[in-house]
Amino acid sequence: MLIALGSKAEFSAVAGHSLGEYSALVAGGVLSFEDGLRAVTVRGQVMSQAEAGGMLAPLGANLDTVQEVVDELKEKGIIEVANYNAPGQIIISGEKDILKFAAEMLKERGAKKIIPLPVSGAFHSPLMNDAQKEMKKLLDKIEFGKPKVMFYSNVTGDKIESPEEIRKNLVLQITNPVRWMNIIENMTGNGVDKFVEIGPGKVLQGLIARIDNEVITTDWQSILEL
Repeated sequence: MLIALGSKAEFSAVAGHSLGEYSALVAGGVLSFEDGLRAVTVRGQVMSQAEAGGMLAPLGANLDTVQEVVDELKEKGIIEVANYNAPGQIIISGEKDILKFAAEMLKERGAKKIIPLPVSGAFHSPLMNDAQKEMKKLLDKIEFGKPKVMFYSNVTGDKIESPEEIRKNLVLQITNPVRWMNIIENMTGNGVDKFVEIGPGKVLQGLIARIDNEVITTDWQSILEL
């Protein structure tokens, strides 16, 4: 949609959540549209072939409690925080048997509801190591340009300007958590006060409002709205 708008689209920063980071990189001039499309196609293929696992959302549990449970269970198997989405909305990822233990422990420690996510694997965890290796092979062949606007990384939660650093972190993103809270906090700290969610749905608007209820959020869900 931003490509369709061309010079009419004025924005100072871009960020995307998980898969959406590729769209942000295209919008920010780091990747070409063709390379972005090629990358997300391969990403979907290799991640769907990764080791079995799952993800769950312990609603209402605070970050310290979730992190505590994850740390306690790491000696039993693979489990990680996958998404730091917003206060009270932290996603964990890992082996299904370990997630069952986590669900019970989180209920005992105050989580209001445990929601298993309808996903095919344990995204943003070490169970994606094989997928990460395949993505590195592809991303090493793709040209990365310098961002035309501020780009905020899922892995660091902060802005990155170096094309090689962006490439490195895009590879790391597959097995590392999405630090969405840090991204929004750093964007607002750098003067961003209006956010436009591009694409279907309003999930990110909701997360942003929970992180900072003083900023303006809106959306473009269809090219027909341009």
